[in-house]
Parts: sequence; structure tokens; C-alpha cells
Amino acid sequence: MNQTWAIIWDLEGTLSDTHSLCRECMSRVLSLNGYTDPSPSLYSLYSQYSAPQRLALHACKDEDDPVGPALAKQYEDLVVRSIDKTNTSLFDGMKYTLRELYESPHVRMGVLSNSSYHIVHTILTEHGIDDLFVTYNGLDSVPACKPNPEGLRHTLRQLDAEPMHAVHVGDSPVDGDTAKAAGVHSIGVTW
Repeated sequence: MNQTWAIIWDLEGTLSDTHSLCRECMSRVLSLNGYTDPSPSLYSLYSQYSAPQRLALHACKDEDDPVGPALAKQYEDLVVRSIDKTNTSLFDGMKYTLRELYESPHVRMGVLSNSSYHIVHTILTEHGIDDLFVTYNGLDSVPACKPNPEGLRHTLRQLDAEPMHAVHVGDSPVDGDTAKAAGVHSIGVTW
């Protein structure tokens, strides 16, 4: 008997190249609110955090500062208005790979991102791949964002999958740490 496997993909940096768009939108929001533009190294360092935490860190050096969620809302609105196929391009071969996996009777796929559900939905829809996933989640549609494993566990329940028959594919150590804490296999990508 063949076992069904769940594949839970990270979005930004794994399925889609959104780096320039996200960097530009974050810089614009910070500037419009009187904060300095972070250096590339600081931007990269804080990229492991959710948008509210990341913006609070850039603005006030405190991930829990209440300014974070307000800035994150502005950031989300700007990103969603700016999304198109050119600034959120799928990595080479990704659309083909996803369609092939979707056709397999032994694979069910989902997405888990530390971006908002609205951003995730907009990117997947823009590329015409939203229908390939049983579920997709952002930081605001799960109990807790990565690296807390509860978001991944929530996505597994939506896929009706057990951790031992699941893999999380991501581009950062946070993705690997999340998978490990949830008891899920992990694959790290470097493209």
C-alpha cells in the first residue's frame, strides 16, 4: 500500500522570489513613518522574523514593540497592491514541479508562510497555482508563526497528515527548526 505524503512549502524564498519586493516595501513603510532604512545585513538578519516583529526590530530594536503590528499592516497593504508576476516570480521549474506533485495520488500539498494570509493568497493566485494546494496559511491564519511548531501542526491537520509522513520545504534555518520541533522531515533549498 502506498503512503500519502504531505509536502508543506514555505513561500518566499522557496516557491517565489519576493526578496526585492519585500525589501522595497519594508523600506518604504519605514521611511514613510520616519524610521531609517535598515542596512542589507540587518534586513537579512531580521528576515527570519514575522513582519510585525521584523518591523518593530527595524523601527525600535524591540521585536515586541507595539509599533510592529501597525507598521506590518501598512507593509501588507503595500505588498498586496504591488504584487505581480515579475516581482514575485516563481523559481525555475517550480510551476512544473508543483503540477507534477499535484497529479500524484500520494501527495497532498500546503503552504505555510510567516507572511500574512492575504499576501500568500495573492501571490499564489497571481501565479495561478492556488488550486494546487489543499490549504495555505499565513502567520495570521495559524495559532503561532514559525519557528513555533503549532502553525506547521495546524497545517498538517488541514492536510490530514501525520508528522512522520510529512516534509516541510523551506529556505531558512527557521523552516528547519520549525520542522524539527513538529517532528516533520525537512528539506532546505538554496536557490
